[in-house]
Amino acid sequence: MVAGIAALLATALVLAACGGGGGDDTGGDVTLDQATVTSNLEDAGYAVAEASPGQSALPSLVDADFATGPDSGFESAIQVSGNGLKPFDPTDVSETGFVLLYSDADAATAADDGIGDGPGQQVEGNALFIYGTGLDEPPQEFTDMVAAATGQ
Repeated sequence: MVAGIAALLATALVLAACGGGGGDDTGGDVTLDQATVTSNLEDAGYAVAEASPGQSALPSLVDADFATGPDSGFESAIQVSGNGLKPFDPTDVSETGFVLLYSDADAATAADDGIGDGPGQQVEGNALFIYGTGLDEPPQEFTDMVAAATGQ
Protein backbone atom coordinates (compact mmCIF):
# COMPACT_ATOMS: atom_id res chain seq x y z
CA MET A 1 0.00 0.00 0.00
CA VAL A 2 2.83 2.38 0.83
CA ALA A 3 4.45 1.60 -2.54
CA GLY A 4 1.14 2.37 -4.30
CA ILE A 5 0.82 5.72 -2.55
CA ALA A 6 4.45 6.54 -3.34
CA ALA A 7 3.88 5.73 -7.02
CA LEU A 8 0.75 7.90 -7.06
CA LEU A 9 2.61 10.80 -5.46
CA ALA A 10 5.49 10.42 -7.92
CA THR A 11 3.04 10.52 -10.84
CA ALA A 12 1.38 13.64 -9.43
CA LEU A 13 4.74 15.35 -9.05
CA VAL A 14 5.70 14.50 -12.64
CA LEU A 15 2.37 15.83 -13.93
CA ALA A 16 2.75 19.02 -11.91
CA ALA A 17 6.28 19.54 -13.22
CA CYS A 18 5.08 19.05 -16.80
CA GLY A 19 2.25 21.53 -16.50
CA GLY A 20 -0.56 19.35 -15.27
CA GLY A 21 -2.88 17.03 -17.02
CA GLY A 22 -4.07 19.06 -20.01
CA GLY A 23 -6.51 21.91 -20.41
CA ASP A 24 -6.58 25.01 -22.56
CA ASP A 25 -3.51 27.02 -21.59
CA THR A 26 -3.81 30.54 -22.90
CA GLY A 27 -0.45 31.57 -21.51
CA GLY A 28 -1.88 33.63 -18.67
CA ASP A 29 1.54 33.75 -17.03
CA VAL A 30 3.23 35.12 -20.16
CA THR A 31 4.34 38.76 -19.88
CA LEU A 32 5.78 40.14 -23.08
CA ASP A 33 7.20 43.50 -24.10
CA GLN A 34 7.68 44.97 -27.54
CA ALA A 35 11.46 44.48 -27.57
CA THR A 36 11.18 40.77 -26.69
CA VAL A 37 8.37 40.10 -29.18
CA THR A 38 10.22 41.98 -31.94
CA SER A 39 13.44 40.11 -31.26
CA ASN A 40 11.69 36.72 -31.11
CA LEU A 41 9.87 37.36 -34.38
CA GLU A 42 12.93 38.71 -36.22
CA ASP A 43 15.00 35.74 -35.02
CA ALA A 44 12.34 33.48 -36.56
CA GLY A 45 12.53 35.29 -39.92
CA TYR A 46 9.54 37.62 -39.66
CA ALA A 47 9.48 41.27 -40.66
CA VAL A 48 7.99 43.57 -38.02
CA ALA A 49 6.90 47.19 -37.97
CA GLU A 50 5.51 49.28 -35.14
CA ALA A 51 1.82 50.08 -35.58
CA SER A 52 0.33 53.20 -34.02
CA PRO A 53 -3.39 53.51 -33.31
CA GLY A 54 -5.27 56.13 -35.29
CA GLN A 55 -2.82 55.96 -38.20
CA SER A 56 -4.63 53.30 -40.28
CA ALA A 57 -1.94 50.85 -39.18
CA LEU A 58 -4.22 48.39 -37.37
CA PRO A 59 -7.39 46.54 -38.31
CA SER A 60 -10.34 48.89 -37.73
CA LEU A 61 -11.86 46.38 -35.32
CA VAL A 62 -9.08 47.04 -32.78
CA ASP A 63 -8.22 50.63 -33.75
CA ALA A 64 -10.91 51.74 -31.33
CA ASP A 65 -10.93 53.28 -27.88
CA PHE A 66 -11.87 50.08 -26.02
CA ALA A 67 -8.80 48.31 -27.45
CA THR A 68 -6.20 51.05 -27.87
CA GLY A 69 -7.53 54.06 -25.95
CA PRO A 70 -5.91 55.62 -22.88
CA ASP A 71 -7.98 53.55 -20.41
CA SER A 72 -7.53 50.21 -22.19
CA GLY A 73 -4.10 49.30 -20.83
CA PHE A 74 -2.77 49.31 -24.40
CA GLU A 75 1.01 49.76 -24.61
CA SER A 76 2.09 49.06 -28.21
CA ALA A 77 1.35 47.15 -31.39
CA ILE A 78 3.35 45.40 -34.09
CA GLN A 79 2.50 44.43 -37.68
CA VAL A 80 3.99 41.07 -38.64
CA SER A 81 4.71 39.69 -42.11
CA GLY A 82 6.85 36.98 -43.66
CA ASN A 83 6.83 33.20 -43.32
CA GLY A 84 3.49 33.09 -45.13
CA LEU A 85 2.00 36.29 -43.71
CA LYS A 86 1.57 39.18 -46.13
CA PRO A 87 2.97 42.68 -45.58
CA PHE A 88 0.58 45.24 -44.15
CA ASP A 89 -1.74 46.90 -46.66
CA PRO A 90 -4.31 49.31 -45.17
CA THR A 91 -6.82 48.32 -47.86
CA ASP A 92 -6.49 44.58 -47.16
CA VAL A 93 -5.23 43.32 -43.79
CA SER A 94 -6.71 39.86 -44.29
CA GLU A 95 -3.38 38.00 -44.33
CA THR A 96 -1.26 40.12 -41.98
CA GLY A 97 -0.46 39.32 -38.36
CA PHE A 98 -0.70 41.81 -35.51
CA VAL A 99 0.47 41.77 -31.90
CA LEU A 100 -1.12 44.20 -29.43
CA LEU A 101 0.64 44.44 -26.09
CA TYR A 102 -1.15 45.49 -22.91
CA SER A 103 -0.17 46.38 -19.36
CA ASP A 104 -1.41 43.00 -18.11
CA ALA A 105 -3.37 39.89 -19.05
CA ASP A 106 -6.66 41.36 -17.81
CA ALA A 107 -6.36 44.31 -20.19
CA ALA A 108 -5.53 42.01 -23.13
CA THR A 109 -8.51 39.79 -22.29
CA ALA A 110 -10.81 42.82 -21.99
CA ALA A 111 -9.75 44.03 -25.44
CA ASP A 112 -10.27 40.56 -26.86
CA ASP A 113 -13.72 40.36 -25.25
CA GLY A 114 -14.57 43.80 -26.66
CA ILE A 115 -13.78 42.62 -30.18
CA GLY A 116 -16.07 39.62 -29.84
CA ASP A 117 -15.51 36.06 -30.87
CA GLY A 118 -13.35 35.55 -33.90
CA PRO A 119 -11.19 32.66 -34.98
CA GLY A 120 -8.29 34.99 -35.80
CA GLN A 121 -7.82 36.21 -32.22
CA GLN A 122 -5.64 34.69 -29.51
CA VAL A 123 -4.66 36.00 -26.09
CA GLU A 124 -1.36 34.91 -24.58
CA GLY A 125 -0.78 36.64 -21.26
CA ASN A 126 -0.66 40.40 -21.87
CA ALA A 127 -0.56 40.01 -25.66
CA LEU A 128 -3.48 39.92 -28.09
CA PHE A 129 -2.57 38.28 -31.39
CA ILE A 130 -4.76 39.01 -34.39
CA TYR A 131 -4.79 37.50 -37.85
CA GLY A 132 -6.22 39.84 -40.45
CA THR A 133 -9.36 41.46 -39.10
CA GLY A 134 -9.59 38.97 -36.24
CA LEU A 135 -12.65 37.50 -37.91
CA ASP A 136 -10.65 35.67 -40.57
CA GLU A 137 -9.93 31.96 -40.14
CA PRO A 138 -6.20 31.81 -39.37
CA PRO A 139 -3.83 29.49 -41.22
CA GLN A 140 -1.03 27.51 -39.58
CA GLU A 141 1.27 30.48 -40.30
CA PHE A 142 -0.62 32.48 -37.64
CA THR A 143 -0.12 29.73 -35.06
CA ASP A 144 3.57 29.66 -35.98
CA MET A 145 3.79 33.46 -35.56
CA VAL A 146 2.24 33.29 -32.09
CA ALA A 147 4.68 30.55 -31.07
CA ALA A 148 7.64 32.52 -32.40
CA ALA A 149 6.54 35.76 -30.71
CA THR A 150 6.15 34.06 -27.34
CA GLY A 151 9.49 32.27 -27.71
CA GLN A 152 8.03 28.76 -27.92
